[in-house]
Amino acid sequence: MVGHDNPAEGEVIRVTGRVLDDECRPVEGALVDLWQADHYGRYRHPADPNPAQPDANFQGWGQTVADAEGRFSFRTIKPASYPLRFLGGKADDSAGYRTPHIHFRVSRRGYTELTTQMYFAGEALNEADIVLKRVPEAERSKVVIAGRRPADGEPPVFAFDIAIAPA
Repeated sequence: MVGHDNPAEGEVIRVTGRVLDDECRPVEGALVDLWQADHYGRYRHPADPNPAQPDANFQGWGQTVADAEGRFSFRTIKPASYPLRFLGGKADDSAGYRTPHIHFRVSRRGYTELTTQMYFAGEALNEADIVLKRVPEAERSKVVIAGRRPADGEPPVFAFDIAIAPA
């Protein structure tokens, strides 16, 4: 997909990173898929039960191939949190929310495919997120990423390296 004529709503960000193997060597040619909710907490998927109006200008996913140094980069928007109350087909106000996050799937022939999520440092819902709280606290710094704002006025950059293991 080449995108839309109008920009998506929300804060523009850049997500960069490297795909590395279990010995921290770059994995050239790894396919990196990204998908996420929009500025309203909606996924661009017909089965998303969230009743929020989706952003018609938000693509919802992207795909790229890691270069010779294992590098990848996406320009996207920071996703919103969304309620879990609609999962399972009926409203449940006690279900809570998912904190803002981005999904990644990384694959390469000869490696075990990995699906993971990147979270944003400083989000109020991080401590309550049903998936993030399963990550051992000592490991959370690998998936909860603080952005840095470039001096040139470009959007904030979130650097998220992903390691995959040989098959």
